Amino acid sequence: MKTNAFRHFLNTLAQRGGLSEYEIAAWSGRVDLNQNRAYDHRSPAELIHKVKRLQRNNGTAALRSEQRAPVSKLQVPKRFHGHATEIGYCEHDFSGAPCTMFMDCLHCTEHLCIKGFDPSHKARVDDALALAELSLEQAKHGAIFEEFGADDWVNSHQETIDRLSQLKAILEDDTIPDGAVIRLSKSGRYSLVEQAVRDHEAATGNIIVPPDAFDLRVRLKD
Repeated sequence: MKTNAFRHFLNTLAQRGGLSEYEIAAWSGRVDLNQNRAYDHRSPAELIHKVKRLQRNNGTAALRSEQRAPVSKLQVPKRFHGHATEIGYCEHDFSGAPCTMFMDCLHCTEHLCIKGFDPSHKARVDDALALAELSLEQAKHGAIFEEFGADDWVNSHQETIDRLSQLKAILEDDTIPDGAVIRLSKSGRYSLVEQAVRDHEAATGNIIVPPDAFDLRVRLKD
């Protein structure tokens, strides 16, 4: 069995599960929906059964295209990409690019939290903050004895504590209504792509990208 066979298998499962052609193409990273056909290995009997089921449930209307008036591009709703995280929601479109923060959601500007949406989110923030504070104390202990890399861990854990404390304060603020969408400001932590660019600039002395070019909010505002 070749590695690509799993891709064919998962696409066929998605077809059987009722996902739309658009959803399958987006998940698979395809631009052309017609490419889904090469990965759809449902048998003719399965397709016939699906058509008969639609006819039984909705009559022939299920197979008839509905006539609608033309609409402008602005009237077409944008599809929202993303997935749930432990403390919120990631709005990154993985069909266009992989995660540039290597799943470091807390320091990413594409991560959202919704106040009051899930009580477990607040509990997880508290647990993460307690763990980060414990890790900071351990890193400081290592720094005292000049252990290699301890200073970097002190800075990293302190950044995490600052972000979690900021988020915790917002979630506990009674003046902020439930349902409010929270997006923390850009942190000082670079994405992997941004870090590579900065390392190259430091080595060559040439500025390739302006400092704010990686900030999603700045790009959207422009």
